[in-house]
Amino acid sequence: MSRKFFNRNKVQQVITCISLVWKNITGNFKQNFLMPLGAYKPLLDVDNIKFEKAKCAICDGDNAEKLFSARDKFHNYGGRFTVKRCRDCGLVYMDPRPTEDTKGKFYDDEYTFKSDKPSQESSHYLPVIEELKKMKPGVIHDVGTGNSQFLPMMRDLGWDVGGNEVDASLVEFFRKKHQIDIQYGDLKQARHEAKSVDVVTIMGVLEHTPDPKRLLEEVNRILKDDGKLILYCFNRNYEAALLGRYWLGYDTPRHLYSFSEKTLTRLLKETGFTVCGKVYSPVTTIFQSATWMILRLRNAITRSQRSTIVMNLPKPLQFLSMRFGRVMARLGTSPAVYLFCKKDGQ
Repeated sequence: MSRKFFNRNKVQQVITCISLVWKNITGNFKQNFLMPLGAYKPLLDVDNIKFEKAKCAICDGDNAEKLFSARDKFHNYGGRFTVKRCRDCGLVYMDPRPTEDTKGKFYDDEYTFKSDKPSQESSHYLPVIEELKKMKPGVIHDVGTGNSQFLPMMRDLGWDVGGNEVDASLVEFFRKKHQIDIQYGDLKQARHEAKSVDVVTIMGVLEHTPDPKRLLEEVNRILKDDGKLILYCFNRNYEAALLGRYWLGYDTPRHLYSFSEKTLTRLLKETGFTVCGKVYSPVTTIFQSATWMILRLRNAITRSQRSTIVMNLPKPLQFLSMRFGRVMARLGTSPAVYLFCKKDGQ
């Protein structure tokens, strides 16, 4: 074969590239699938958890149909959790659900990112920061702060920052790490005066909230008339229809509600807000949901009780996931959405 059609160096580079990708995939496969049986044990006896009756957060009623029952996607707690859909407004919620005093047992340090690693990359907050650049820095409150980089970033931009968190140990962890005095408890326990806050952010929290309607009413009370509410939330789009109970957004038993853009907009309207802008997050849950399904299958085949937490995909899948998510966001759909809201009449 002539040198015109065959370049040994280029072929070697291609082979090396393929080899690196293959090692990444198989290495992750070995780590997550071929570990010894029984490497992980159940973390919690679900039979000892208290449950309570739930109702639709929009209609305040119980005219619902069962969609499916699902297991915990991240742990081996056993048991199944029932997910229903309101026949009147379409809101999806878990019923029955863990009581307020026991639901914290379903959160562990790995899920809440109680470590030096933040819960989200800084790029996650870019749509929010771009929106806030339109405003003069003032008082901002972040609901469910967790181990987020967001408040330190906003402090550096000149904002008077504050937040609240219902996990007491996470509050102490955040205070020591960032020297920001966030409050322990729900938003009402933060004791803001009426019309005293310029911006309230609720990012990845509304799904976990037992009473999202009451939370949004409190946000409306503390926001200034020209203030802004910024929401980031899972969005029941085509991915939820495609994946069913395996969709990542149905994070039973931690996600008490699963909103679509339609039901979320209606809830906002009922609590005195108007959506004035939105950004579809350039993400997809398909690859993570599929990986979770594979890990569940592994446990069933091997009769193992290993963890099925999938926080980070292998790099090749991360690349595909990012590209696919960006394309779908440009087409006007995403399994997660940023909503920018103002108070009605403003």
